[in-house]
Amino acid sequence: LGKEYKPHNTYELTKRVSHTEENFGDLEEIVVERLKRCEEEVQTVSHFQDKMNKMFDWIHAKEQELASQSPSNTMVKEQAQAQLNDHIAMQQDFGEMQSEMDSLTAMGFDLFSKYDDRYPDLREKLATLNMMWENTCRGCVDKQRQ
Repeated sequence: LGKEYKPHNTYELTKRVSHTEENFGDLEEIVVERLKRCEEEVQTVSHFQDKMNKMFDWIHAKEQELASQSPSNTMVKEQAQAQLNDHIAMQQDFGEMQSEMDSLTAMGFDLFSKYDDRYPDLREKLATLNMMWENTCRGCVDKQRQ
């Protein structure tokens, strides 16, 4: 193994060069395919993070909106009706965002299964987002009861 290989004739040299070129071509195809998969992974993760961050922002805004509302029984009739209308609009927002949240959760599980837990921070962030979503939904229901 430590000796340098010396071909005995031109045919043998040509054959080895051809074989080396084929191997290089195969290696090049493998590298290009892996690079393509890496680019797809980066794009998928980036899209997932963007969607998750938008959902975090939306939930934070709704939490603040819920916290700023006082129970309607302490208000005059017009203010109570206005608050009720605002609450109905908020519930509609929740309904519209539920499909977005479901989509984001499904995308996250697909991402995690596809890329073998290479993104534990995203898994944790999605778990936090799901918990916040549930808490905010409960807060919305609690405000409706008030």
